Amino acid sequence: MRLRRVIGVLAIGAGILLLTVNANAAITSQVPTVRSVDQVVVTTSSLDAPAQVNFDIGMQADAACATDSTGCIFTGGHWQYFPCGNESDPVYGGCVSAQGDDSHYYKEFSATSDISHGISIDNTNYGVLHHWALRVDRADLEVYGADKTNVGDARVIVTGFSVPLEGDPDGVRSAALGNINLPKTGDAHTGRLAGYVTYNGTPLPDSDLTRLHVNLFGDTDTYHKTGSGAFDEEGFGGATNGTSPNYYSTGPAWNGHYTVTVIYPLGIWDCTNIAIQGGSRMDLDVAMSDLGHPGVCTRR
Repeated sequence: MRLRRVIGVLAIGAGILLLTVNANAAITSQVPTVRSVDQVVVTTSSLDAPAQVNFDIGMQADAACATDSTGCIFTGGHWQYFPCGNESDPVYGGCVSAQGDDSHYYKEFSATSDISHGISIDNTNYGVLHHWALRVDRADLEVYGADKTNVGDARVIVTGFSVPLEGDPDGVRSAALGNINLPKTGDAHTGRLAGYVTYNGTPLPDSDLTRLHVNLFGDTDTYHKTGSGAFDEEGFGGATNGTSPNYYSTGPAWNGHYTVTVIYPLGIWDCTNIAIQGGSRMDLDVAMSDLGHPGVCTRR
C-alpha cells in the first residue's frame, strides 16, 4: 500500500482527493488547454538512494471541479484536477492505475541513482488519446526510499513548464530539479516517529497491527531544496505498517512538524502539528475517537 491510497480517498497535503466513481464528475475534456505541444518533461537528474518513484499530474480546473470534486483538490486558491484519481474519466485508461494497479498514479517506476532521462507527460498512453500534455500544469513526484529502515521519503511538486525542450520543437520542460535528496538514518536534522498501539489500553495483537498505517505530510518547516534549488522537497512518509510487538515506527523523516494520518479498519484520523525532532514518540489507542490525543487527533 502506497501513501496516496487511503480507503477511498487520496490525501495530498491538506487536501483530500475523492476516488468515488461518479458519472457527473469532472473529466479531462472539461479542462481547458494551456499549450499546444506533444510532450511535457519533468527535468530530473539523480537520486541519492535507490527508490520507488510514483508520479501524478494535475491541471487547473476551476470550472470543471465546481459541480463535482471527484478527482479534484482545492489548493493555492484554485481547483486542481487529477485525472488518475477519477475512474469515471473516459480517458482514465491512460493511467498506470488502469493497467491493474490500484494506486491511482499516472506513472510508477523503480530507480537507482540515475533519472537523467526525465519523466515525460504525453498526449497518448496505453493506446488512449487523452491530451494531458496540453493541459498539465503540475506534476507530483512521490519518492519512496527502497531501504525502508534507513532511507525515508520525499515529495516534490513541479510547476512552470515553460522551457523549450531541446531537440523537440513540439515539447516543453520544467526547470531542472537537480539531485533529489532523501532523509537517512544518522543524518543531521533527521528523526522518526514511533509509539505503542493499543485498543482501550490493551496491546494490539500482531495480526491487527499489520493493518495499521501511519502517514506523514510535512509542514513548511520540513522543506528542503532539490539540488538545483528550483523546487522544494517536502517532508513525507510512505505508508508505514505497524511492527511487532504492538509498536510502530516510521522510516527516517526530516525534523519539523507534520500532519500524521493514521489508517486502521476502525477509522481514519488526522493528527496536526506533530513535531518530529530526532526520536519522537506518539502512542496510539485506536479505540478512542482522538487516539488518546485530545485537540490533536480527530477522526474523519
